[in-house]
Amino acid sequence: MGGYGFDDLPVATQFVEIQKAWENFRHLAIKSPTGSGKSVGLPLLLAQKKLIKGQILVVQPRRVAARLLARRVARLYGCAVGEAVGYQVRFENKASPQSKIIYLTDGVLLQKFFSDPTLSRVGLIIFDEFHERSLQVDASFALAKRICLDQRPSLRLIVTSATLELPRIAEYLSDCGSIELFARSFPVEIAHCSPNSRDPIWKQVANQLKKLLRVREGDVLIFMDGAYEISRTIREINNSSWSSGLEVRGLYGEMRVEDQDLALTPSDKRKVIVSTNIAETSITVDGVTIVIDTGRAKKASFDQNRRVNVLLSLPISKSAARQRSGRAGRTAPGYCLRLWGESEHDRRIEYEQPEIQRLDLSEMCLKLRALG
Repeated sequence: MGGYGFDDLPVATQFVEIQKAWENFRHLAIKSPTGSGKSVGLPLLLAQKKLIKGQILVVQPRRVAARLLARRVARLYGCAVGEAVGYQVRFENKASPQSKIIYLTDGVLLQKFFSDPTLSRVGLIIFDEFHERSLQVDASFALAKRICLDQRPSLRLIVTSATLELPRIAEYLSDCGSIELFARSFPVEIAHCSPNSRDPIWKQVANQLKKLLRVREGDVLIFMDGAYEISRTIREINNSSWSSGLEVRGLYGEMRVEDQDLALTPSDKRKVIVSTNIAETSITVDGVTIVIDTGRAKKASFDQNRRVNVLLSLPISKSAARQRSGRAGRTAPGYCLRLWGESEHDRRIEYEQPEIQRLDLSEMCLKLRALG
């Protein structure tokens, strides 16, 4: 096994507390801020100390996060991706029966229940970034709990998030320890700017970027709500005379893997990354000290008129806004500009509404019926 090299991560320095709780409870709920290293360090430390019999599944809400985390952990483990550490996402399986740690998306986990209803090879499921609460995660979480109670008492669960409501998770799982980790972070100055509704959002973003580049150092992360808005924003920036010398990259779920890697690879030029909310959690974007947040995201919701589930552009919650602003304070003091007013921010909901409360559940009900 290769050298780990993550001893200074908060999850490693506080692992004694985790291990003590692991010995006293069957399950754990861990509240851990962005930058604590939980997505990387937690499965690695549990595997290193041989605290798990069977595979460790680490559930991620997005494919790009599952791929990138598996690559990083494989490097730390000292193996190639697909050996001791692998990942499984839709249309791509880089894992083997010998894999000890497998990063996978919520949809792939749900499919595993169909091929192996008791998850016989699995010793632990880590539900990472649980606050995103997709329909597949909620269904898988409930199924995993049922397996633990009825069929496989040896299967164990860990739920992690930066914005976790620990008492509710602990009550739902029972025999569940609660832990709150702490992470080093730098202060982030928050500013609000009410938008000029006459201009399209990409033009507003480009105007604000131009001002910020003059007065602040570091790379920039811009949050938009969809691929079309990202492409228009990139075009607006690249067509501006002041943008020479910048490297401007998009980042969203449906991009080619190679292009996603380019967006996240350090550059000699000053970098501007224009991303959907996939950069909100799990993915580390090095060098960013400025965040421009448009405050919206595409969310799956039920359309009452068309009677189908659709993607709608909706305002993000306060907790999501905090996650986004935190991206500017990972390596140095940062700055976050929110393109909405403070009074509007005060009216926003505290946490994101779970998909199970937004979507039509017919398809999920049929899947669960198929499982009996």
